Amino acid sequence: RSRGHVWSRVRSIPGVVGQEVMSGAGQCVSAVLFLLSHWPVGLPSSASSQLLGEGEQRGYQALFTANEMVNLCEPTNPSSFPAARSLAQKFFSQRNGESQHTVHAMGHCHIDSAWLWPYEETIRKCARSWVTVIRLMEKNPHMVFTCSQAQQFDWVKSWYPGLFSQIQHYVKKGQFIPVGGTWVEMDGNLPSGESMVRQFLEGQRFFKQEFGNYCKEFWLPDTFGYSAQLPQLMQGSGITRFLTQKLSWNLVNTFPHNTFFWEGLDGSQVLTHFPPGNSYEMKGKVEDAVNTTTCGRSQGVSQYWLYFIDCNVFLIVSNPRVQMSSPDRLFSELEADSSLLCTWTGELFLELHNGTYTTQAQIKLGNRQCETLLHDVEVASSLALSTKLELGEGMTYGFSIYLTELFIVLHRHRTVTTWYFRPILNHSLAWYFRPFLSLVFQTIP
Repeated sequence: RSRGHVWSRVRSIPGVVGQEVMSGAGQCVSAVLFLLSHWPVGLPSSASSQLLGEGEQRGYQALFTANEMVNLCEPTNPSSFPAARSLAQKFFSQRNGESQHTVHAMGHCHIDSAWLWPYEETIRKCARSWVTVIRLMEKNPHMVFTCSQAQQFDWVKSWYPGLFSQIQHYVKKGQFIPVGGTWVEMDGNLPSGESMVRQFLEGQRFFKQEFGNYCKEFWLPDTFGYSAQLPQLMQGSGITRFLTQKLSWNLVNTFPHNTFFWEGLDGSQVLTHFPPGNSYEMKGKVEDAVNTTTCGRSQGVSQYWLYFIDCNVFLIVSNPRVQMSSPDRLFSELEADSSLLCTWTGELFLELHNGTYTTQAQIKLGNRQCETLLHDVEVASSLALSTKLELGEGMTYGFSIYLTELFIVLHRHRTVTTWYFRPILNHSLAWYFRPFLSLVFQTIP
């Protein structure tokens, strides 16, 4: 009865069973029972003495191996048994630590560009966080840190040029890694398709100009929705990889995959990784020690924990191997072993924050009107550029780009959708209108 339960568990794993090679559930169970009865032959004596926990990674590996054996085995063809048995031998021959998965550790601090503080505090917070990371890199050459949002880099470049030069230095060394490819981590539903295109266009342009490379990964850990058009936009921007985390906040249905292909409306696919951890619900266990331990709010991983990551102190049974890594290394390894990954087609629906799309309707209306006006401004600026007609000092095509950058920064998900945080509303409006008021006063005689 217990072995039959194992088979039912195997069948329930999403995306694991690729094909049915048995003719009926009875034959499948019979094949598993036959294989289990023959496993001890030629296997380590301790193979049958170790019990695997219900939620342990090793237990999932055992179920996956059993499923592969079933797919290889033909009950009426004994010559197919040796291939299945070799899979079992490979599983049981793994020694302490060899069977564990690898955690690709990298520093990251997620900073909301718009939150319960003024934009100026966001800039100072970026500087404090990143200078801490730079000091860690000076002491730990293996330290790797990822950072998204071109807008935040642009702010630091303007306010703290010395720090920005240090960041550029460590970008060249491969330790400070720009990710994302967009101007800000925008909302994935409310902005129009053209607005999202401009997010990638302006973001990738900035990363190329300032750091010499385009981003390969779209980095959107915190958003209120995931439009089905995003994979196509990513592909068009030279991005084939996607990382998010907000799906762990679903209220009802647990998202079934952690690594999968996300397919857009036109068939474009991007390799997607959804880290399973949700810090709001994690239990304080030793197994979770690899989670980032900070030096304080909004700062990087501490030097103390870098020692453990570097030395792999936790390399014991049931604990993963931990290594300092990078997004490119992680996704490259996932791409090399992606043949069994599932594909999710269409929108990634987030079961939370739904009400943000119906509150403050005047803000949504204003957003759409601005998108339309920006189209008209760009047409006029393009005509002026093509005819070499001056519209006034500073008001050429470059001014159109400036307006676009000013507008898309407000597509930060908490700015354009939420708006139930009154400080965000008030300060965002003040930030938005400041350049226009400046232009008005400059033109008054």
